[in-house]
Order: sequence, then C-alpha cells, then structure tokens
Amino acid sequence: QTGNEDNANKKWVLLANENDATLLHDTLAYDMGLELDLVGCEGTPIDLYYDGEYRGSYYLCEKVEIKDGRVDIHNLEDDVEKANKDTDLDALPTAKGTYTSDGRTYTFQYVEGVKDPKDITGGYLVEKDGAYYAKETCWFETSIGIFVVKSPEVASQNQVRYIAEQIQAAINAMHEGKFNLNDQASFDLDSLSKSYLVNEFTKNIDFFFTSTYFYKDKGSNVIYAEPLWDFDGSMGVRTDDGDANFKKYSGYSVPGGAYINTIPSIWKRAQEVW
Repeated sequence: QTGNEDNANKKWVLLANENDATLLHDTLAYDMGLELDLVGCEGTPIDLYYDGEYRGSYYLCEKVEIKDGRVDIHNLEDDVEKANKDTDLDALPTAKGTYTSDGRTYTFQYVEGVKDPKDITGGYLVEKDGAYYAKETCWFETSIGIFVVKSPEVASQNQVRYIAEQIQAAINAMHEGKFNLNDQASFDLDSLSKSYLVNEFTKNIDFFFTSTYFYKDKGSNVIYAEPLWDFDGSMGVRTDDGDANFKKYSGYSVPGGAYINTIPSIWKRAQEVW
C-alpha cells in the first residue's frame, strides 16, 4: 500500500506507542528521517482488529533488519548459516573475550563453536544499547558504551571482535574529526549528524544510550548511524530512569546529544542540515 515495491516483506512490526498518548512520535520521527534521506522505517498508523474484535491503535512499520528494501547491505548472517549448515547455532553456548584499544581493555560476548565464512567484514547491524544488552546473545564494550550485535545474531569470536574493533576505531577517528575514510574504520558524517539532529529536535531521551542503530557493509570501512528507531518516549514524555542520568537535561540537550554535539564536525554539519 505504500506504493514502493521495496516494502514487500514478510516481517512487519506493530508498535504500541506505549509512552506516547498522541500516538504520533514514531510517525513524525521516522518520516523526518526519510525526508533527510536516512535509511528508515516506512509505516502507517492503523486500527487493529482480529477475531472480530478491536485491539487498539498501532503503528505498522518495517522491521529494522538487513534485507532488501530495509537495511539493504550484504547479509553476513546468511553466510554464517551456510558455513554452519550442519550445526544447531541456537544450541551453542556464549563466552566472553577481550580486545584492546589505546591501552584500554574491553569485554565482548560471542557464541562458541561458530565457524567463520571466508569474509567477515560485513554486513553488520549493531545497536548501541546500555539498557538491555545483557539479555542479548552477542555484545561488546567500547569507550562510549555497549553495543549489541543484532545481525549476525549468532556471531563468532572473530566476528564480534572484528566489529568491536571497527566501531572503537571509528570512535577514535571521530574524536580526531575524521569521517568517511577509505583506509580505516570511520563513521559516516552525514548520517550521524542527521540522526543526532532528529533525536535532539524530538528530545529523544533514549538517543545514544539505547535503540541507536548502526550498520557496516561488507568490504567497507564506513559505519552508518541509521535507521532511526523508538521515539515513543521522546518530545518530553520521559525524564525518568535516574541510573541513566535521564532526570535532567543538559541545557537543551538530551544526555546522548550532549556528548555528540561536543564533536565539532557533527555540530557544524547538523547546523548546515538544519
């Protein structure tokens, strides 16, 4: 019904807009991202009926996943499944390892016994998630918080260490004002600046703490900060969760935004986009 053939997929999400009495926050934020040419989630507000009964108002939208018409990059998860076709990946145990960057040691969690395909450079879909990472299969620490590996969901030690080192290298490059590099890992300046701008404009309390997605394609060193996700608690609705320092704003910035706008290149690009 969107008129876009790329939207044809089996999996869709019904968002309840739990914290949002207006039922509009996700719609507005996702549409803003699409208007800014970010990879995003198309959807529409619906009234849900099944078994002959009205079940409520929801936002029916695309799922954040690596797939044609969504996060449209190489799907490393398919390669992992092919390399482990005789293995029940869901039955394998998790374990922890470490990697080092700039003299600091970081922990990551991976799945033991997973065989690697020939190329493990991508694609990866990760979520910055300091709230719920402990419930996830694979995750890693960085100097700016914890990321969850959303795809491939069952990742080997080599795979998690690889994407962890790539993200940390991009963080280091960001602090040096370096973006969109070809010869080393770095963030995409445009997507990070635009994601910051939409999250700050909507006062999204979750930004850069949880529900903040990034992806990296196979054979590329550039990491993109998209798609946007989870805005039901934005626009001043949530100021809770003291453990995450959400009880107060830093000036006019949500906590994650207060960090991001200290990066001069991002601040400058966000102003240009604005």
